[in-house]
Amino acid sequence: MIVRLTSQQRGMLIEVKEHFKWQKRLDFEDQPTCVVLKDLDEDDAVDLRELCSDYLLEVGFDEEYNANIKGKSLEELIDKLYVE
Repeated sequence: MIVRLTSQQRGMLIEVKEHFKWQKRLDFEDQPTCVVLKDLDEDDAVDLRELCSDYLLEVGFDEEYNANIKGKSLEELIDKLYVE
């Protein structure tokens, strides 16, 4: 599975990985218009999606339960990591 990300989304994914101490390696490749997350298998995508969902609940909303900047980035990552 290949996932196209923005630089901000790559940073957020690294933050999630470090927060939950996820041990697997993420292989990023910088492209002219995006960052590509390469060689992600479906099980890892599901795991990362769940971690992003958990992190969204921890840091993604303001006092009025509106998505903040991190929340919007996490919501986008959750959508991009969806596996059918």
